[in-house]
Amino acid sequence: MTLPPHGRPADDILAQLDATVGPDGGWPGGRAFAAYVADAPAAQAVGARAMERFQSLDAGDPIASPGLVALEHELVDVVAAHLGGGGRAAGDVTSGVSDSALLAVRSARDHARAHRPEIHLPNVVMPTTAHAAFHVACHVLGVEARLFDVDRATLRAGPEAARAAIDDQTLLVVGSAPSRAHGVIDDIAGLASLAAERGLLMHVEAGLGGWLLPIAQRLGRPSPAFDLSVDGVTSLSVELHRTAACPLAVGVLLYRSEALRGHQIAVTTGWTGPVDVQTTARSIRSGGPSAAAWAVLQALGERGFREATLATLEATRALQAGLEEIDGLDLMGRPDSFVMATSSDTVSVFVVADEMAARGWPLQPQLGFRVHPPSLRFVASPGVADRIPAMLAALRESVEAARDRPPTDHDLVEEALHHLGPETLTDEAFARLLEVSGVEDGALPERRAALYETLNSLPPALADRLLTRFVSRLRSPRG
Repeated sequence: MTLPPHGRPADDILAQLDATVGPDGGWPGGRAFAAYVADAPAAQAVGARAMERFQSLDAGDPIASPGLVALEHELVDVVAAHLGGGGRAAGDVTSGVSDSALLAVRSARDHARAHRPEIHLPNVVMPTTAHAAFHVACHVLGVEARLFDVDRATLRAGPEAARAAIDDQTLLVVGSAPSRAHGVIDDIAGLASLAAERGLLMHVEAGLGGWLLPIAQRLGRPSPAFDLSVDGVTSLSVELHRTAACPLAVGVLLYRSEALRGHQIAVTTGWTGPVDVQTTARSIRSGGPSAAAWAVLQALGERGFREATLATLEATRALQAGLEEIDGLDLMGRPDSFVMATSSDTVSVFVVADEMAARGWPLQPQLGFRVHPPSLRFVASPGVADRIPAMLAALRESVEAARDRPPTDHDLVEEALHHLGPETLTDEAFARLLEVSGVEDGALPERRAALYETLNSLPPALADRLLTRFVSRLRSPRG
């Protein structure tokens, strides 16, 4: 693509955008069971107006936009009160889990530099179900991501397994509320008690559940405690996009105290430019998401979110009951939230995903890892509640259709990997693996079971390298 010689009419530009991206972003309307879909059109319209009005203001500059900074403080205060922070907690608006994870790990590292100078090989202890963003954060910051296994039956992370992973170089313990893969809330109280016992920081990744779960508790649905009211929890992250009906991308990272938050702030005076103060990972941030989130929370209020949560709970009951009745699928763990996953001993879940996509129901397959089998992830939400019966009917058909489709021949994968180590991926092996996976001309096939089966059969390090090279090829200039 090159710039046009002259500016184009707005209608032509928007028409081409719709044709390229699609008006619904590629997800069929009302059929997105891979993400939470809110049903609050009036409040979302207010948020969209606020987003448009303030998107060009810099929320990271307290001098240029003091009113916007004050508005963000109000937003943080509302979220802190919602999540057990009382008047003690401090925090900042982020773009979501990736941003928050990077900041939480960096804060833990810098806290250790100030208070535990004996640490020279830092590690973060986290369950195998922790969000991938913490792996990325550790990689970027040169910190070891040290994993421990969760309970095989409940899929819940507990303190005994974590205890075995902790040593004198550990900075931080991470837990989920809930886990993104299975919707299970970890034993946060147990993990936090262990962290406090060892003098460690404890972070709760509550991106999905942090907004709705406290409301569900107030409505009488019990769930394990996970927020800043739990002794030993020192930081917590929550996302407001989707689950709080806010547009992408906005979240909040909270710390138990202002002193802990201070390790997140980066100040630079030793250069020739203006004094630089970064409270988050980005020095310049659009004010649109913050203004939109503030507007949506004001528009819905407690009553509106109670109604949304009740609708979510009802959708969750219907979806979980329907999944448990499908022969060939097994619900994994004991979900504490509106997220759940199913595995299968009789069919390939990757083939089931292909069959569902062919019927217009895109799902989110998950690779197996350690003792956990491959699975399909589902999210119940008000925006898709009326489609649950139709989706379940299509899922039954897809499971039956998958019984007649054998999985990928793993002997072909083994042949492609002959004489390779876990960190090696030659050009020849790369080309052969793409061929085995059904990838032609660098484009993803419509049916992707073979690709998922290939990735699932590889050691994680090699699967990572395969996907890295493939994504790099997709983003490379075309000759």
